[in-house]
Amino acid sequence: MAYTTESLLDIMEPASFAERWRLEVISSRRLSGEVKVVLLLLYEAMSDEGTVSVSEEDLVTILRRNRSKVVTSISKAVKAGYLVRVVKGQAWKRAVYQAAIPEEDGR
Repeated sequence: MAYTTESLLDIMEPASFAERWRLEVISSRRLSGEVKVVLLLLYEAMSDEGTVSVSEEDLVTILRRNRSKVVTSISKAVKAGYLVRVVKGQAWKRAVYQAAIPEEDGR
């Protein structure tokens, strides 16, 4: 059975924006499985309001993927409208992202 965002929202009744965003990511047909895995890992470190900052190195280590695949997945999520970069990461500073629900996916 394929779940729609509406059916997931009915079942789960998300308590926060971050939880709703997670359900949107899970049910999205616009995101590849690889991008979803990265986003769902980011969700684990996300605030209820949807702000997240995790080092690329931590993502690479946890996911056991090379850095370019992780960076590409994040870029695809930004392009698809599921993340907005708030602070650009540098060698000495982690990037900060805000979770977003693309207009055509938002209900």
